[in-house]
Amino acid sequence: MSKERFIYIGIILGILIIAGIYFIYNNDNEQDSEEIEIDNSEDYFNMREISNINVLHWNHMPLTYDIYDCPAEKIKRAVEAMAYLEDKVENIQFIEYEWNVGEEYEPDIFWTCEDIQMEGGFVVAEAYYDITDKNEIVNGTIWLYNSHHCVNQRPVNEIHELLHLFGLGHTPTSSEYWKDIMYPYALGCDADISEKDIAYRKSVYG
Repeated sequence: MSKERFIYIGIILGILIIAGIYFIYNNDNEQDSEEIEIDNSEDYFNMREISNINVLHWNHMPLTYDIYDCPAEKIKRAVEAMAYLEDKVENIQFIEYEWNVGEEYEPDIFWTCEDIQMEGGFVVAEAYYDITDKNEIVNGTIWLYNSHHCVNQRPVNEIHELLHLFGLGHTPTSSEYWKDIMYPYALGCDADISEKDIAYRKSVYG
């Protein structure tokens, strides 16, 4: 075998190994219109404990949220994403977090933004959360990156990441799922949560 052919094969193998590592890393780490305002009135929100559930879930409602270091447009889209989920599943509720000096800072869901291009533009947002030994979700974080997808339309990327924080994973990659909002690749601006996933969330949160 010539030296040039040996080098060529080595380069190809290196690319395949890097691509494989990238695929495994991203699968392991994604756990990933009309404006509607969230009702923050006291009458609307009464803390409700959710227990005795075996599936992955939050153990209370409403969930507090805070949005940090995001431009106005991304704040608007994050709020619209939460309002969308409230509309789809009645007993899922969000309220803006109020922090008092001297208290520990601990919103249930923390949204933050970075004006950077991730992974060649393929990653536009990411979601992470912790899980207790009771299968309860805590400390959800959503990172929004440099994306201008579906401007002035349904905030599909924000909804997609928010649903990750409710235990929803990605759909299969076959074409029949491409209008499902949990499709793992580029989402159409009319992508929506499936009736099956809505029913499942309702079964958890009542």
